Amino acid sequence: MNILSNTLLITFLALQLITATACAIEDGQPWGVANVGVALSFAPPADRNPTGQSFRTVNDTTLTLERLELQIAKIELAYGNKDQATSFDPANPPAPYTNCHAHHCHLPNGSTVDYDIIAQEMLSQSTASANKIAIPVGKTVTIVGDDGFSNFSWQTAERVDLDRGELQAVILTFDRLAFSASLTDANDQNTTVAFDLEHTNLTTTQNYIVKIGPDYDYKKDIQTAWQLDAAFADNIDWSALNNNPDQRAAFAQKIVKNIHF
Repeated sequence: MNILSNTLLITFLALQLITATACAIEDGQPWGVANVGVALSFAPPADRNPTGQSFRTVNDTTLTLERLELQIAKIELAYGNKDQATSFDPANPPAPYTNCHAHHCHLPNGSTVDYDIIAQEMLSQSTASANKIAIPVGKTVTIVGDDGFSNFSWQTAERVDLDRGELQAVILTFDRLAFSASLTDANDQNTTVAFDLEHTNLTTTQNYIVKIGPDYDYKKDIQTAWQLDAAFADNIDWSALNNNPDQRAAFAQKIVKNIHF
């Protein structure tokens, strides 16, 4: 076989390989499929001195939860938006945050926000205009109720089709949040503040990187185990919440922003 024949044979084999790769996914078929699941729970850690449905906050108070109910509307799989930054750098925080140290940044009004919350805000902004796959859930979850703490678990009945690209985040949307609790001062057991709250249309977003395409596994298993962090109850002016709509809305946001995995 001469050099020309060898060249033609190599070219032919290369074209066969390219054709086989390009046709690995037939027309009309998804680039991937996934089983998608959601779990949600709350269990105060040991350093919070949990007793029954009560636990300690960082402000030397004890919070007793009476009810925490969440109506989960949907879970969304968000594709990456390369035009926006998603990583948080304390040395270069996004406006209006300044003076970042000790795991929090300052706002112009003097309040502070944890790094984790700022990173989540940046991720939410990045995925706001990104392509998303929305999966209805439609379940009401009682995380804390008459029977104490409860765990929730849900799974799609059928596999979800995935587009080609890179999933960047998972977004959990709540139609409604209902919360009631009482707060007791550790230094004065006779000082108790009762509080209840209802709020609608809340979301929490978490990083979740999954690549979909011909070079990656066709079948995915996207199981997200969300947990409520006890930090949602820290540094709250409970007495002011009952009469301040803006603070009530901010507290509802703080609860769901502390639901992560």
